[in-house]
Amino acid sequence: MQSISSKIVEFIVRYTGVKKRNNALLPKRSERTTPPPNYPPPKKFYQEYAIEEHALGENKIWLLGPRTRPAKTWIFYIHGGAFVDGVMPAHWQFLGRLVKDVDALIAIPDYPLTPKANAQQTMKALIDGYHFFQQHSHPQTVICMGDSSGGGMSVVLSQQLTGHQQKGPSQLILLSPWLDISLKNPAIEAADRIDPMLGLAGLKSTAGWYSKDLGLEHPLANPMHGNLGSLPPVTLFIGSHDLLQPDCELFRDKLLAAGVEIDYRNFDKMLHIWMFLPVKEAKQVHQEIAAKLRSL
Repeated sequence: MQSISSKIVEFIVRYTGVKKRNNALLPKRSERTTPPPNYPPPKKFYQEYAIEEHALGENKIWLLGPRTRPAKTWIFYIHGGAFVDGVMPAHWQFLGRLVKDVDALIAIPDYPLTPKANAQQTMKALIDGYHFFQQHSHPQTVICMGDSSGGGMSVVLSQQLTGHQQKGPSQLILLSPWLDISLKNPAIEAADRIDPMLGLAGLKSTAGWYSKDLGLEHPLANPMHGNLGSLPPVTLFIGSHDLLQPDCELFRDKLLAAGVEIDYRNFDKMLHIWMFLPVKEAKQVHQEIAAKLRSL
């Protein structure tokens, strides 16, 4: 049953017209004259955590870990933002809780954003960041996590690494992932009428910029068209009021057909990336992720 806190947040999202703004503003991001938002760690984090910032070409990568204890879990986290926005404050709060709960060392790459960058440039930066994390931190194994567009990029990253005979992540944890940027699934139109946050018009514009010169179905840009059988075990969280849910369901079915283990968690009436919202169900997801990471 949907919690009272979730019902309140959904009402606010619908009443304030978040979906309408996303549909109107995302296609205009190509006209942006100022850099996209990309928040560094909050100042208070420097007293609570061990934080390193490293330059990787024109981009950077942050390492966020326990301040006084050794790391027990290594996570490579790819943030979402429809390919056009950087790390947000909600990402830091979510990741900070994981560090505390499971003694995680988390790499957060600052990858190039569209419309200036495309999938080829972005994926190169993510692969470089992944290799840096391996060489710098010497993890036992790496769990790759990502939300929204970052969830889809986590899948592509794993496909690219294993496709080139490189050691990829041992697990994927995907939060409301965008898994088919073509958005051709006929079930999405019905989901679009339910979703109060995401809109097809806005997403189609950023997908076009991101897949420029490759096409919407190229496996470097579109995880659904890559080698799904090469993926490690997957845990996927999605909400039934998310227009990306039909493709998550299709992704689940394709993984099962390919013999890939998937723990598919569809939360009734939840919105896109509710894990970062002030709702009761977000705490449940965090507890489930922490329990899974402790068991690995």
